[in-house]
Amino acid sequence: KGLIRLTQELGILQSNTFWTATNPDRRGEISWHGLLPDRPDWTPTSRVLAFSLADPAYPQEILALLNAGREPAVFTLPRAVSGLPWKLVVDTAAPEGTGVTPPAEAGPFRAAAKSLGPHAIAVFVAGG
Repeated sequence: KGLIRLTQELGILQSNTFWTATNPDRRGEISWHGLLPDRPDWTPTSRVLAFSLADPAYPQEILALLNAGREPAVFTLPRAVSGLPWKLVVDTAAPEGTGVTPPAEAGPFRAAAKSLGPHAIAVFVAGG
């Protein structure tokens, strides 16, 4: 229920547009990351990936961290385009019943990095 509510609250996830990727010529709506910002590891052995979504048409940005590996992974968080702090709203490694927090109830995530357990996903929101 919490995930359904979250996707309904985040207008950027309701968008019916094709997200373009950030490249050297322009900032797109989606930016790809790895353990470090703007450094995705596209090799066949990589088990981590992150992406951020930012569209000027919507008041919020989203950052998703994905760890498909068997070991914990430490992700350095990119800065939000807006400059606002990230709020941790989904953590699938959290104890049952505590993994989803509405953005209005989540406090700022003050750390520069997030350790993510094996086979886990974390989602952050900045703004709106």
